[in-house]
Amino acid sequence: MLSLAGPSRAGAGAAPAHSQARPQAQPLPQVDDCAKGVSAEQVLARVNAMRAQRQYCGPKPFAAVAPLSWDARLQASAQAYADELSLLDKLTHIDQRGQGLRERVLERGYVFRQVAENLAGGPQYLDEVMAGWLGSEGHCENLMEPRFQDIGMACVAGPGELERYWVMHLGRKAK
Repeated sequence: MLSLAGPSRAGAGAAPAHSQARPQAQPLPQVDDCAKGVSAEQVLARVNAMRAQRQYCGPKPFAAVAPLSWDARLQASAQAYADELSLLDKLTHIDQRGQGLRERVLERGYVFRQVAENLAGGPQYLDEVMAGWLGSEGHCENLMEPRFQDIGMACVAGPGELERYWVMHLGRKAK
């Protein structure tokens, strides 16, 4: 079961919504499940391989874009939020304190010009969640946004109905 929360973006330049089928990327080999942990290297390899190719997010084509760099602050923010979602057993872009993405990443010291969040619940494998996000127009646009430079991601296996909670934070630092 794959459950996606609509993508969240803060900062300038959120793209308009579109809907249309897009070509499917070739599946990558499966990696360790979320309970065993997904490494920064695995995430970067898959995301940057995807960003290195032309993608369609709905009808909107995206040319290949620069690779992302791992950011420990975005990872810490994603980890803390994945932990919270697991306890809540739901996907939402607003935390228990009523705060959104902006506040969560700033709390971890990531001062940004632009930031986005992709959430998913259910998939066991990184490749499954990535395929789900590529198939969702807004999530795909977040992944292919050329202005983003940094990424952090976490997954928590929990006891709830969704079983696994994936959080990806993408950003561009303020100058």
